[in-house]
Amino acid sequence: MTRLKYQSDEALAPGLYPVRVVKIEETVGQFGDQLQIDFEVDGGEHDGRQLRSWASAKLTSRSKLGNWVRALIGLEVFPPGYELETDVLVGRAATAAVDKVTRTDGEIGNRITALYPIGQGAQQQLALGEAKANGEDGLAF
Repeated sequence: MTRLKYQSDEALAPGLYPVRVVKIEETVGQFGDQLQIDFEVDGGEHDGRQLRSWASAKLTSRSKLGNWVRALIGLEVFPPGYELETDVLVGRAATAAVDKVTRTDGEIGNRITALYPIGQGAQQQLALGEAKANGEDGLAF
């Protein structure tokens, strides 16, 4: 007998969530090679909720993938000649900044806008709260 637990499909409220990488697959998308990364909320009220995100398969210091890899494995900068075996990311934890988005089909969903090393997400949330209190949007360009 299989036992399945109901999971709400309602979008998570915008905020910071502890997440863990549960699966990574290479795919080809509209803009070329990419990684499909499945995360799971790791603790709290939404423990076990799944979030899926995509990143271009370009590992640079400024790419989404590069920023996320550094957050997940705790690197400040990539050492010269660094090569990533994506399997090492499975099981790694980070703090995800999650936002609500309207999908092309009109449904409301979530998007991971950033990953922070464990412990740094709270600092980011505090800085964003202070910026909004001062009338700023909190976005850095």
